[in-house]
Amino acid sequence: MATDPDGELAAFVIGWQHTTAGGRLIGMVEPFGVREDARRYGLAWALMFELLRRFDAAGVAEVRVMTDNYRDTAFAFYSGCGFQVIDRVLMLGKKVDD
Repeated sequence: MATDPDGELAAFVIGWQHTTAGGRLIGMVEPFGVREDARRYGLAWALMFELLRRFDAAGVAEVRVMTDNYRDTAFAFYSGCGFQVIDRVLMLGKKVDD
């Protein structure tokens, strides 16, 4: 979490880890956000690299993040951090009557 000079939330990231059935420790990133007026100060980079540092210290073997390819800013950011497309996710949905 990062705050602005007034102590208000400016950016956040949530990361967690889990162990696969094969015993491999995987880190997950999501959600991740930076308030619109707080962008361009490097908060996203600072939070991401702190999270990656913590994952590394915990022995995480791989870090994954899920995003849509139409979210250009997020996709470019994650790519800039070294993430690569490894899979396409199938999403199912169902409408619920009011």
